[in-house]
Amino acid sequence: MEQGGDLRIGVIGVGNMGGALVRGILARGMTSGQNVIVSDLDEKKVAELVDDLGVRSASDSSEVMDFADLVVLAAKPQAFPNLLASIATRFRPEQTIMSIAAGVTTASIESSLGGEPAVVRVMP
Repeated sequence: MEQGGDLRIGVIGVGNMGGALVRGILARGMTSGQNVIVSDLDEKKVAELVDDLGVRSASDSSEVMDFADLVVLAAKPQAFPNLLASIATRFRPEQTIMSIAAGVTTASIESSLGGEPAVVRVMP
């Protein structure tokens, strides 16, 4: 995809792995900073990416879900039960969900979101 493509990417959890994914996505020109939205419990991590890369910030995971076509779940595995509960009502069938959490199966994500979500599990 060319720089400035229209794929809208959301990343929930921008610690070491999530932040690296955002930086890599933009460095490769997969989309523009304005097509990336990030959220994290640590507001400093979000602010750093906004300042450095020009991405959008979300006040919570629901805002990410409302914006993104591809949602990357990069939170810690122990946060997943609450995270999945908080995004389930915002999930849209046309969205793709990508998880990088160790020990969290695609089946558990699919079950939490309901329907037949497109879920991909990636082990970086």
